Amino acid sequence: MGENDGDKNRSKEIDSLWVTFSQEYPGELECLEAIVRVILERSVIKCAFCSSSQLKRDGTRTVSCENCAGRSYFFSSTIFRGTRKFRPWLAAIWFLERGLVLSSSKMSQLLEISQSTAWVILRKLASLKDLFPGWDLLLCRGIELSSAVCKRSRETPARRDPRFELQDSSEIEPLAISNITVIEPECSDLRFENSNFSDDSDEWLVKVALSNEPRSFDSLCAQTNLPVSRLNAALTFLELDGTATRCPGDKYVLNTESKLGRSLPQENLYLRSRSDSVLISDFVSWIRKTFHGVSFKYLQTYMAAYAFKDLQSLNSHASFLETCLKAPPLSYSQLIEYVSDLVLALPYLRKVE
Repeated sequence: MGENDGDKNRSKEIDSLWVTFSQEYPGELECLEAIVRVILERSVIKCAFCSSSQLKRDGTRTVSCENCAGRSYFFSSTIFRGTRKFRPWLAAIWFLERGLVLSSSKMSQLLEISQSTAWVILRKLASLKDLFPGWDLLLCRGIELSSAVCKRSRETPARRDPRFELQDSSEIEPLAISNITVIEPECSDLRFENSNFSDDSDEWLVKVALSNEPRSFDSLCAQTNLPVSRLNAALTFLELDGTATRCPGDKYVLNTESKLGRSLPQENLYLRSRSDSVLISDFVSWIRKTFHGVSFKYLQTYMAAYAFKDLQSLNSHASFLETCLKAPPLSYSQLIEYVSDLVLALPYLRKVE
């Protein structure tokens, strides 16, 4: 019930903000002018012929260089190259600034565009580099985020579970993610130690509720009476420990082996502090709640999208739009060829005590 209420509240917030956006940018012309204004005021683009920033607008989408008199399009060297309609792009950026990531289905509904077009826009924005300069990065192995991966992609082998793509991530050498803080076993912040959970922990409560028969996530939530985020975290740790295995249909079964068919070596399990565990758990909960699961192929871009919730307090509209305009063009083929690394980086802001 709580999760459904959260979805309804989020939907109402999006609908309310959509009214505000529509009043501010009622049509395509207003959106185009807003983007062009940032380009000219911030000198975002340069002449394609002499690299001069002394440009003057001489058409709806063209500029002329005051230095060499060369004429070029505003968007030829930006991520907007080839764009015909700018309102969907500006809407996606506008919502991201306010900490809300639209799903492709919701975006297609609001802007009356195809869902595939909305998906391309959202993925391109999330694929931009240097969106979070100066932020901390929490490095994660793909297997730690297995609860969020439930959709197939082009990289998923035939007749294999979507999480099969995570298999090699259990073999990553410690040096590959050496800047993860390893907590000593005696630390009180550990959520698990040597696969043994205390009898008052969430993991123990969920382990008792599991059986040899697959149990759905909803039934476990009802039986344990745990919030969704805490149940997600507990199931994730049980999977890492090899105690539980996730089955198709978002069901879980008690097992003595890991989902990869073998017990994971204890030395490859990186013990995390409670704050890091909560950050990972919150990200997984956000994925499940907003997108109902994703593929591993684009998981890194969803991490960037997740970080946008903290972006609204740091950047003005013009500065974020400027960052997007400075990004080079990204073709559809490049987007399709993108594959997340086995070690993923979750951007976050370190809280100042």
